[in-house]
Formats: sequence, structure tokens, C-alpha cells
Amino acid sequence: MRMRKLFAGVVAAATMLGGLALGASTANAADGDVTITVNNAQAGHTYTPYRFATFGTPQQVDGKTYVEVKVVNEAWNTALETALTTSTAAQGQPSNALVTKGTDGKYTAGAQDVSSYSSNWAAYVATLTPAQLRQFAALLTAPTSTQASGAALTPSEEQQGTSQNITTAGEGWYLVTDSYKSGDTAVSGLNAIVATSINGVTGDFVTGDEQTGQGNITALGAFNAKNENIPTVDKTVADAANPNVDFNGQTVKIGQKLSFAVKGYIPSTASGYDSYPYYIKDVASKGLTVNNGVKVYASDDANLDTAADTLLPANAYTLVGPTVQNDTTTLTEVSFTDAKSYAGKYIFVTYTATVNADVLENANKVTNEAQVSRDNQNWSDPKKTENDTLSFEFTKTNKDGSEKLEGATFSIKDGQTALRFVALATKGEYRLVTSDDTNTVNVVTSPASGKIVVKGLAAGTYTVTEETAPAGYSSTFKPTFTVTIAKGQAQVLTETGSVKYGLVDSVKNEVHNVKNVSELPLTGAAGTALFTVIGLLLAGAAATVALKSRETKRALRA
Repeated sequence: MRMRKLFAGVVAAATMLGGLALGASTANAADGDVTITVNNAQAGHTYTPYRFATFGTPQQVDGKTYVEVKVVNEAWNTALETALTTSTAAQGQPSNALVTKGTDGKYTAGAQDVSSYSSNWAAYVATLTPAQLRQFAALLTAPTSTQASGAALTPSEEQQGTSQNITTAGEGWYLVTDSYKSGDTAVSGLNAIVATSINGVTGDFVTGDEQTGQGNITALGAFNAKNENIPTVDKTVADAANPNVDFNGQTVKIGQKLSFAVKGYIPSTASGYDSYPYYIKDVASKGLTVNNGVKVYASDDANLDTAADTLLPANAYTLVGPTVQNDTTTLTEVSFTDAKSYAGKYIFVTYTATVNADVLENANKVTNEAQVSRDNQNWSDPKKTENDTLSFEFTKTNKDGSEKLEGATFSIKDGQTALRFVALATKGEYRLVTSDDTNTVNVVTSPASGKIVVKGLAAGTYTVTEETAPAGYSSTFKPTFTVTIAKGQAQVLTETGSVKYGLVDSVKNEVHNVKNVSELPLTGAAGTALFTVIGLLLAGAAATVALKSRETKRALRA
């Protein structure tokens, strides 16, 4: 009766967990080299196999082939019992013990007496539900001094995410441990319970749960690595007008629209999971206004092509944000409850953002960070983009620089585009306008300090024209000059125009005014300008004299 009950339990176990629905076979289970395939193998992880049960001779029951499960030895039987009767679960599993040992020495599982399994706990393990098996696997440890039942596998970087084989010492049921390092700390990952093929025959063997993705394994001798290395992410930024050109590290201006793209990857092995959660978060810094219109694409390759790639419908993912945080950063989150249908594909999250005036309060730069996660807890290293805004300045003075001049006005052009500005709190400081600004000006005015600062600019060459001279100074001799600015370089002031008055000092970054022609410089190009002016004045005087002479002659004739 006892043996009959035991075998009935084994059959039930195989039906519930193993399925072990093999092709018809009467061969005996064999020892010798057998492989266990680790799907989605992770670089730097070490997968070590320990056989805790053997498979006996396959037998036919109700048209299906089942195999007897037998614990390897007493040490392993004790280890199995310990895992089954431990009430403190590991790695987030339920706290209740799977089996309770009474003071009378009997073992119960709920109201069921399972004492008949005490000499072969492997047979009872085969009756566990997937959730129970997950708890059991988390608690199971190899007996002290037990040798591995095959060569441990440590995938290389090149083998990351691929399927790799562990060579074992024989057919059977295995505990496969996962160990790796987090920094300098050794970490024990989630265990796997996996069976080899039996006599080279594979069949259905379903184990694990949705959390680990083990539930869709449909062949003996394979399992999905449960502990994944934290996935990687990439982030790009471009000018919205030219989204295919990398703009990271480039300068930008207030009001400029930028395009951002976050890129993640769903490994091909995700298709073997019951569900494959995937999370993406993006943080835009202060100084960026994230526009509505977040889009998510799936691509067969690592290059985004919005015309050819698949635009995912809104119900394919959950979008939270863009949400402005208390520190005025903007958080955008995209999550997939199950991304396995995109196995082997790249996921792109795209949106645009506009540089706003707050960039001046953020060290004159805007940044953007993206991260991805498999569990919404352990996140990848952030991938960051950064763009800077620039400024230029000059001081309005009299000819020798001894007096700072107030009240001079200047217009500024970027190419042929006349710029508009908003005056800042500090007199003489201005920034570029945004579309939201109302109180704007088309000229900048020198304050009592004479110093004008223009902020929120991109690298380039700007043309500055003096429109109004300070009170008491000549309105005839007003300079026009360019200011060239570039990231990490000193600005360059260059006087322009057909007539150069020598009123721009590029060394001191000063722009001068004179009260009359006599103050114009007499050397170099400036001297040429002075003589040109004098020549024009003399020519004008000569014309006046000639005219007066004709008038006098006419009067005398009369």
C-alpha cells in the first residue's frame, strides 16, 4: 500500500508540475553527459548545476509517459526537507512553510498527511504548484561539501542574452544556482529547478511562475535565467528641425525646440516568459519644457526610422507624465506590463522639449537622463545628454575708456533675423524671448555701468548695430560690429561696415563713442576712416564755396 501510494503521488506530481509528457519510450534513464540550456544567459553570472534527484524508468499511465523521481542521497533529502519546512521564505516569497513537521514526527501539508514522502522528498516536490515551487527553489541550498554535478557556466560579454549550455553529470532533476558580483560584493541570485531530457527525449515541463518567466518553458533541459543584468539604455538629442543629426554636447538657444529619443532593447528570450515587464523613465532638467506628444516605437534595428518603424498604440503601454517635479525637472515614464511580444526589438520613446528661460538658473545648460529597468526597482546607469547656452557682453565707454556711457541702444541680428529680448533684473542684462513672453524689446540699452550682457544664445556670429548714441555724443560715428561666440572659447568682437571708425576694442571688449570727428583715431584703418570723413567734409565745403561763388557772380552781373 505504501509503495502504491508513493507511486501514485509521483504520477500526480508529474501531472501537476512536470507534465513530462514524453514521446513513447521504454528506455531506461541514463547517466553520462547531458546539457541544460540557460536561455538569456547573463554575462558575469555563474550558473552551477547540482543534481538532487534522478529519473527512473519511464512508464505509461493513461496514454502518457511518466518517470519516477528519486532523491539522490540522504544529504539531499535532508536539504529538500529543510527547504520544504522552513517558515521564513527568501527573496520575496510567502512566509508560510510548505510542509509542517508535528511533535509526533508526522508531516502535513494543510490537512494532508505527507509523511509517506519523508524518505523521498523529491517525489513530493514534484506535486508542488508553480508558486510553491518558486518558494521551494528560493529556499533550497546544496548540502554542505556537495560537489557540483557538472561544469559551472560563466557567460562572456559576447554571450550576453544568448542561450548557453551547462554540461551536467547525468540526467535528472537539478538545482541550478546563480551567483554574481555587484561591485565587490558576491550576490546569490534566484535558483532554478530544471530537469534534463530523459533518454534524449524532450517533452513538456512547465515550472516556475509569471514573476520569473519560467512558465512558458516547453522543453526539458532548458530554463530562463531569472536574474538578469540590469539592461542598458541609450539617449539622443537633436534639433527638432534636423532630428537625424546628433546634437549632444552642442549649444542651444532659448526658445529652441529639441527632439529626444530613449532607446531600450527587449532580448529575444523575452518570448519565453509568461510576462516580461519593462520600464523606461526619462528626466528632463530645469530649463526644458517637455511638450505633449510622447510617442513609442518598436524597431527591428537600433536605428529609429519613424516612417518605417512601428508606432505602438497607446494601449500597448502605460504613459505617466510628462510631470513637472518640485525641483522643476520633468519626469516621463513608459512601462510595459508585458513586453514579450517585442522580443528581439528595440523600443524607442520620443518627444520634443523647448529650451525655456530657466536654463539661465540651471548653470546655463539643459540635461536629460534616461534609465530602464526590468523590475521598476533596479535601474540601469543613466544615459545623459547635455546642451549649453552661451552669452556675450561688451561695455559702452567714451573714446579712452575712462567713462562708462549710459543710454546707447543696439539692435542685434542672427544672420538676417532681428532678435528680440526680455530685460532681466540686473540693468543691462537681457535674454532671448520665448513664445510665452509679452514684455519684449527689440533693442538693448547700456546702463550706468555701460555693460551689456546678452544671454541664452547658441554658438554663432551676431551682428550688433548701434542705433542711438548716448547723450552728448555724435550720432554720426556709431559703430557696427560682430560678436562671435563658441563653447569653451573667448568671444571675438570685430568692427564691420564700409567705413570703420576704430571704435571697437576686441581686447577690452569695449565699444566707444566720440563727441566729434577730432576724437576719431588717426592711425591704421581708423585713420583712413578719419581722412575719408575729412575728405567728405572738405568736398562738401568746396561744393559750398563753389556754389557761393556762382551766386556772387550772378549778383554782380545783375
